Amino acid sequence: MGLSFNLEGTLLGTASWSGQAHVWSIPDASLTQTLSGHKDKVQCISLLEQTPATGSFDTKVGVWKEGEPTWLEGHNERVNHVQWHPLGNILLSCSHDQTWKLWDCEHKKCLQTQYGHMNAVYCLSLHKDGGLVATGDLGGVGCVWDLRTGKEVLVLKSHLKRIVSISMGEDGHTLVTGSDDNTAKVWDLRRKGLLHSIPAHVKMVSGVVARESFIATCSYDSTTKFWNKSTFEMLKEVSYENKVSGIDSVGNWVATVSFDRTFKLLENDHA
Repeated sequence: MGLSFNLEGTLLGTASWSGQAHVWSIPDASLTQTLSGHKDKVQCISLLEQTPATGSFDTKVGVWKEGEPTWLEGHNERVNHVQWHPLGNILLSCSHDQTWKLWDCEHKKCLQTQYGHMNAVYCLSLHKDGGLVATGDLGGVGCVWDLRTGKEVLVLKSHLKRIVSISMGEDGHTLVTGSDDNTAKVWDLRRKGLLHSIPAHVKMVSGVVARESFIATCSYDSTTKFWNKSTFEMLKEVSYENKVSGIDSVGNWVATVSFDRTFKLLENDHA
């Protein structure tokens, strides 16, 4: 169950294992769209202005215009994550079939299928300039790829268990990964190595966000935590009644989604 703001921070998309996805206006949290059409659980969502893209256990990627889907088919197993490219009309997806794909949504065409992972690719995150993409798999290995050449430029090996969340930083050189080993690891793309390991939670780190001045993590231990990006000291902890499965942040907002079928909107006071 994932969630995603649009770049303007005026809309929030949420994906649901009910088989639907929803789009909400921010900050009043009014429902603006209900997206129905997938044949199985919806795992992820990404928003480009007012155009949602979704990925599902049914192996399909959906691109929605005025509530109607265009299906992008090519993955052989469930789709775990989707994200719009800054150029627009270009979408990335990753899957349990151990690949990630680059799509031309205007022409309904797969531009690139990238192999290299030996396990299900569970998460991905684009660099802010759109030239790099980071991916994480359920074998605990992360990779950074050059989208222009399709070549792997960095392998991230330090987690002891599955990588289930990943975030490229706003500063352009920080990358954060979250894992089933209960840690969040901070990587420096300039030095091409591990910068710091945060013993962030007592259960799986299900979501991470790397902002300019802070890192946010959420977990199946029913908490969200905020960390100083320079000292890695914890700034704040927010407790929930259920597992927290995803997090996103834009502008002055941080949003989380949890297993109680709700999302929570927090005002960002750490920027």
